Amino acid sequence: MLWFNKFCSRFRTAYLSGSANTAMAFSCSFHSRTGTSCSYDRLDKNKSLEIISLCNCLKDITGHFSHLSFLGITTESELILARAGVFSEEETSSQKLDTICLYHRRELGLGWRRNSTKCNVPQIISKHRTNRKADRGVSKMVSERILKTTGEFVPVGSGELRFKGEQFLFQN
Repeated sequence: MLWFNKFCSRFRTAYLSGSANTAMAFSCSFHSRTGTSCSYDRLDKNKSLEIISLCNCLKDITGHFSHLSFLGITTESELILARAGVFSEEETSSQKLDTICLYHRRELGLGWRRNSTKCNVPQIISKHRTNRKADRGVSKMVSERILKTTGEFVPVGSGELRFKGEQFLFQN
């Protein structure tokens, strides 16, 4: 997490705003990374369009990660980056991931929800049959290793099934 603090110190606070009636004239750094358009937070009744600095994403994530049972993340900004498949300072800097709209903040951050109760770890790594019920969330380290090993991205917090023994090619 030290690398992210150094990264944030290099960027000024960014803040752009508008309304949902305005054309999507701006986009955040995560627009191209996720392939989804920027928008307002779906829970915002005012439907305000804002782009803020990723360094300003400082919400408490304690309840979120304890509910999804995953490890390796301490801040909201680190959670957002990991959910976008960004695990290092080099990736963050090279892709210029320094701003985020309210839509991407919710969808990658505290508003993200598991799409399944099943284990999402690729079968080649999990060594169990498909459709097994997950008992915890994929950690940041496991998500990164799955991506490097298989080329398949499994977001932090996705379902993961663990057994008592050495079940995976790698452990948390």
